[in-house]
Amino acid sequence: MDTGLGFAPFGEARSCELCLKAMNQMEDDGWSVGEATVMPNHVHMLVIRQDEHFSLKQVLNRFKGRSSRWINQELGRSGRF
Repeated sequence: MDTGLGFAPFGEARSCELCLKAMNQMEDDGWSVGEATVMPNHVHMLVIRQDEHFSLKQVLNRFKGRSSRWINQELGRSGRF
């Protein structure tokens, strides 16, 4: 990861925008993103629970599914992100 080699989807501005869009969707799931940092190949987030609708595991799975699907579509890819 630190060598700068490998898949780095967030080097593209559109991928970052889609990741941020997926973070905004987390608010609909009852979680607020307090702070976030998008790195070239991963994301750091501080999330705050607003209601009891979804567990942390559920909301992160939903975030990962949404963001990977949208970014793969944007990059013309399929499969594992």
